[in-house]
Amino acid sequence: MQASDPSNSGSAASANACVERYIRAVDPNNRDWNSSDPRWGKMRDVISEDCQSIVEGYKRKVAPAIQNAYSEAIGKSYKKHLGSKDANTLIRFYESDAGQRYLALQGALTAASNSGMNQFFTGKAVHDSQASTPAAMRARIQLLRLSKTFSIFIVASEDARKAGGDTSGGPAIAIMMHVVAESQGQILDRLEDEYSADLPIYTSFATSPPELDELRALYEATNVANAAAGKVAAEFSPELNGNLNKWRQLYRSLSSDK
Repeated sequence: MQASDPSNSGSAASANACVERYIRAVDPNNRDWNSSDPRWGKMRDVISEDCQSIVEGYKRKVAPAIQNAYSEAIGKSYKKHLGSKDANTLIRFYESDAGQRYLALQGALTAASNSGMNQFFTGKAVHDSQASTPAAMRARIQLLRLSKTFSIFIVASEDARKAGGDTSGGPAIAIMMHVVAESQGQILDRLEDEYSADLPIYTSFATSPPELDELRALYEATNVANAAAGKVAAEFSPELNGNLNKWRQLYRSLSSDK
């Protein structure tokens, strides 16, 4: 997927997500490592300060690098994958009433997917209170297949399979879709009900040759943007910039006595 942007939901919220993720990572196999441990407060303060710097640095350096690279790459990708006839077909659909509703659905699916994945990465993914029956899960997964968050990678994985290439990322996408379907069940069920009359139209559009080529263009541009920003992003990755090791060393140096 596109390079993770810890600033995409606001500095405070994303810094908190960073803290929740990495405070557990200092001792991931210890079931007793939680807020009852006397070291928790000290570790949280230190990680919180560093996470705030990570988020601000990402917004200042990485996000612009990704945006600039993506803006340059997307035009080339569209030109490579879409002819003028297919491009006009897409434009007509997106400008139609159904297309405008499709864009609104895309926004809602993206928000639900981001929420579900953030919960997963911070160890807070939970089952939705709605019953996740097999039928409900199938419907939710089918709805998520319409989301460009997942569909660009589904198409890329299928293209790679047909070409005999690397499809190792396919299972990860399936797992993430399942996590989102479980943790965002109520939202997805509501969206399915709200857009039920349009879903056959959207499913047909999502599997049409012009849209499949658009997804290929988006995937290619995303890869280019991620590669261009990779070196800059490494500066703000706790695993790569030494922060995670620093936090673990501090954790081991603190007394666990209450």
